[in-house]
Amino acid sequence: MNTLHHIIFTCALIFACSLQAIAAEPITLSVPQSVIQQSVSAILPQQVEAKKEFIGGEITIAKLTNLEIGDNSLKGQVSLAGKNIDITTKIGSHKIKVKVGLVELDLAVRGTIRYESDIQTLFFKPLIDNVAVGNAGGNEELGQALAGLFHNREIPITIQQIEPLITESGAKTITINTRIIDISAKPGKIEILLQPEITAR
Repeated sequence: MNTLHHIIFTCALIFACSLQAIAAEPITLSVPQSVIQQSVSAILPQQVEAKKEFIGGEITIAKLTNLEIGDNSLKGQVSLAGKNIDITTKIGSHKIKVKVGLVELDLAVRGTIRYESDIQTLFFKPLIDNVAVGNAGGNEELGQALAGLFHNREIPITIQQIEPLITESGAKTITINTRIIDISAKPGKIEILLQPEITAR
């Protein structure tokens, strides 16, 4: 049983005294900044889709460093790696495609998050403050083009539902269904607000 499930189960035992469904008080789970950093690092690298008509190729989020979580804000350093990158530019009425190949970028990123409980989706809206191009001869145009894939664009992150906890206590079977009703950023942590519903039969 992981930490989240253990917390939910412990709280459920306090309320599971009747045979009816109980809507218990919400539970606030605080996840430290260091745990968020480790969790994100564990799932990287991740490939992202280039949805701009002027840029093509394979783009990968390689790593996240120097994460800082503030009041409803996040910031950090994001490293991107591009493969088979090409940029389409326009000269007069003609479009010209320039093949760049491999490129590495470091982005200084800050942003905000919001959570929609109805669709169980977290939205992250990044703003790019600075772009450092590692390859492609320091091509500033290329750096700005890649940064434009993320700048001021909400990125949806689907949150998986928490599996119900089912256990027995004496002659009763206790079922705990939990729904995430809010996710917010606080200084040094992410707070997750959980709404448990407990049924004992």
